[in-house]
Amino acid sequence: YNFCVFEKVGGGSAGSVLANRLSEDNSTTVLLLEAGDAENVVTEIPLGWSIMRKSKYDWDFEIEPQDVSCFAFQQRKITLPRGKALGGSSILGNLLYTRGNRRDFDSWFDNGSIGWSWDDLFPYFLLSEDNKNPEIAYNGYHGRGGYL
Repeated sequence: YNFCVFEKVGGGSAGSVLANRLSEDNSTTVLLLEAGDAENVVTEIPLGWSIMRKSKYDWDFEIEPQDVSCFAFQQRKITLPRGKALGGSSILGNLLYTRGNRRDFDSWFDNGSIGWSWDDLFPYFLLSEDNKNPEIAYNGYHGRGGYL
């Protein structure tokens, strides 16, 4: 057999997109694995994330007690909700989509990450979006036809 193995752990936002892109090559077979159960209807309800916290859909990670932060929290530590279902942490994300900060991307580029500037990535942000709001869908800052 001639084969190549692509290994990506997780079916979260990034892993699902990567698996989808790899599957566009008809000569490949892609298996996407994700821990946990299938998502449920609550993951599609805005503010549903609030009842998903500390459930079987949440890895419920906890940071170590902090010396210089988390002063308002008991034992100076917080929990980090992380999704455990197809969709990964996006199932706990309140149905929000945000792009990263332009200055952050440009800083990565300025520090040697070629191909990671805002201008390099902006076309891919547009490709990912399917904005249906007629007031902003065609203003050059939002895309149409993507999955988001």
